[in-house]
Amino acid sequence: RSLRAAHGWDADALVFLYAGRFSAEKRLPWFLRLWREAAGDGAIAVLVGDGPERSAIEAEAALAGGRIRILAPREDLAGLYAAADAFFLPSISEGLSNALLEAMSSGLAPVASRVGGTAETVEDGRTGILFGRDDEAGLTAALRRIVNEKGLAAELGRCARRAVLARYALDRVVGRLESLYRAGGLN
Repeated sequence: RSLRAAHGWDADALVFLYAGRFSAEKRLPWFLRLWREAAGDGAIAVLVGDGPERSAIEAEAALAGGRIRILAPREDLAGLYAAADAFFLPSISEGLSNALLEAMSSGLAPVASRVGGTAETVEDGRTGILFGRDDEAGLTAALRRIVNEKGLAAELGRCARRAVLARYALDRVVGRLESLYRAGGLN
């Protein structure tokens, strides 16, 4: 509550967060158009970053009646992750997104397109909600689930945190690499 108050966000709002580059492959204006229709008046979308799609994002924000906030890029995102409920990543293609891993490790429920590394990291319905790359109805349904199913974002976020820590914590990654070297898999 204090973090939300510090950012000027309603304490009871459902906060969707994005952190990253504002570029065409992230499809942020597309997402925001559908989010405005599906999320309802009790939700806020916060985007942290900059890039060539900024003006299109600002145009969507102008239509949202103050429910879309755009913040400048910053190094320390921990407070924003802690104040949010869900993380969105609607990319048309994606490797293993550091922002996605940070959000999940912070206990945020991802709502993301089923592409690349995201599809390998998020277990649909368990650690987040995935939708097809161009599936507007699927994205709308995912957003409505997060908004309408009380406690769903928190439960998915808890599971996301456990999954990321189990798979991507530094000691786990180092252990897997050491095993590969010992087995001769990396020369």
